[in-house]
Amino acid sequence: GQDRAILNDVSLVVQPGEFVCLLGPSGCGKSTLMAALSGRVRPDTGNVRVNQRDLYAHFDALKKHMVLVPQKPLLHHDLTVEQALRFTARLRLPGSVNRKERVNELIADMKLEAHRHQLIRDLSGGQEKRVSLANELLADPGLVFLDEVTSGLDENIDGEMMRLFRGLADRGKTVVCITHSLVHVAETCDLVVFLTPGGQLAYVGPPAYALQYFNVQRLGDVYSLLTPETGDQWARQFVGSSEHATFVTDRLPQDDGQSTQASPRATVAQLPAEVKTIATQSGLLLWRQLILLFRDKASLGSLL
Repeated sequence: GQDRAILNDVSLVVQPGEFVCLLGPSGCGKSTLMAALSGRVRPDTGNVRVNQRDLYAHFDALKKHMVLVPQKPLLHHDLTVEQALRFTARLRLPGSVNRKERVNELIADMKLEAHRHQLIRDLSGGQEKRVSLANELLADPGLVFLDEVTSGLDENIDGEMMRLFRGLADRGKTVVCITHSLVHVAETCDLVVFLTPGGQLAYVGPPAYALQYFNVQRLGDVYSLLTPETGDQWARQFVGSSEHATFVTDRLPQDDGQSTQASPRATVAQLPAEVKTIATQSGLLLWRQLILLFRDKASLGSLL
């Protein structure tokens, strides 16, 4: 019945075009930190800013520029890869965008050309993760959050996915990832963020520096050092380190005094366009549901 701090005085900056991994033992607050950064859970104190704008005060304006790819793909398994992406494109993209061209571009980028007409339920785990990523990237967001999307994949496929994330960052997207597989982190990530049990920062910086900082041979060895008993010690040590000055303090922007008031709600004059959008999307959702119904012969037979 008592309150417990899941994150405790965590300050960090992720710069445009960086690929950053959130690491640490189970229960250290990685998922909560990502939830706060992506706008799902508002922190009790402190703030989250995207390009100096308060995320929670301006969430409606900022959310279209960011996506969260979940650990378990949220896809309709009775659609083909192309069908699933085309429905998402029609639901999310404005008419001014060439949706077919955008779908084809992502199918090529995700190396899914050979599986374009394959049902999602028949894909391998790695292929399904690629479709899930393509599904979220259709709107061309600038900020991408990846919540353990490589979980359950073998080492080879994990490496392919991590290099794919690296490629997104190289093309200008900002990528923040939670992963439990550290094999390919050093070769792909710009920065790693280690959290201690109790949700404090133990380290922020390049993976190679982390090996020197913790005096270990592998990144995985850091986990054994971060225990509930040593968490406070590592947090205090990091605050006083040169790594904290370089990769946290020097990166934090000065307060520019901008207002953090929430954006105004839609006015009555905007409602007709919203009604038209609702009608259009309702038709698309109904059409997608009919396709799913007729693909699932067992359910259709039961209903009949």
